[in-house]
Amino acid sequence: HSAVGTVAEPLQVCVRVRVAGAFASAASAVELKVRVQQSEAGNAAQDRYYLSGPTSTQTVLLAGGGEGAGHVCTSFALVPLRAGTLQMPRVQVLAGDLESASAASTVFVFPASQMLVPRVVA
Repeated sequence: HSAVGTVAEPLQVCVRVRVAGAFASAASAVELKVRVQQSEAGNAAQDRYYLSGPTSTQTVLLAGGGEGAGHVCTSFALVPLRAGTLQMPRVQVLAGDLESASAASTVFVFPASQMLVPRVVA
């Protein structure tokens, strides 16, 4: 994802997984479960961004991509609703009995170039 964004303009986030070490050579196919975790603060994220796309997915990575090669597992869009620093949601990946989570990441969001007009849809 980009390091900066603008209010109401979607940020595309791609989740890439690298299979390395003994795990890469031992398996011909690896089943992965990928989950986007919402903020630990509960509903605090609801007024900061809108998340669009799959928040939980299952996929299989086939061997042969080479050690260290990144595989795109899933992608989602994050729409910032406020200007300022935005903490990105963490992504958790499970592969068998192994578990990994993304590092903390932030994006600076600039104000929108035009004012947003809220509309009520009936």
